[in-house]
Amino acid sequence: MVVTNVTKSTIVQSIWNNFYDRISANVKTVTLVDSSKQTIQTYTAAFPSKSFDSKDNFPILIIDTPKFSTDFYTLTRSIVDGNIDIEIYTTKSESADKFVDAIFNSIETYKNDLRGGGIKMIELNSVDFDMFERGRMKIHMRRLNFTFQFVYDKTKTY
Repeated sequence: MVVTNVTKSTIVQSIWNNFYDRISANVKTVTLVDSSKQTIQTYTAAFPSKSFDSKDNFPILIIDTPKFSTDFYTLTRSIVDGNIDIEIYTTKSESADKFVDAIFNSIETYKNDLRGGGIKMIELNSVDFDMFERGRMKIHMRRLNFTFQFVYDKTKTY
């Protein structure tokens, strides 16, 4: 798999692209206990604004924009401490949990590739869950929060 190298001028887009590429290539379909399958219908960066009135519109997988802060690392380098949320919305609780496992496995399996692009210390920080009703449908949400680091050379100002 191709990894986008992260630079200080492309931190947000490069990190997002790397997570998106890993997940969209590896997390597609899960098989439930009753042998039925659920396949991701939409991969996106934010919950779509169009109305979803049918179970056929789900599951939806969202890779949010990464959030980060910078800190002093050495005299010539800074460190980015960041996190990124990945959300799955499904109509079945079982598939939501199976997608959590698939997302975690995808990131865990490709940690070394992501490190090669500059994203280091990737760890699953937390998994949240929720359920809400949308019309006559129950939507099950799971949110995985991954933390990461990226080190870059500071801009010299002297």
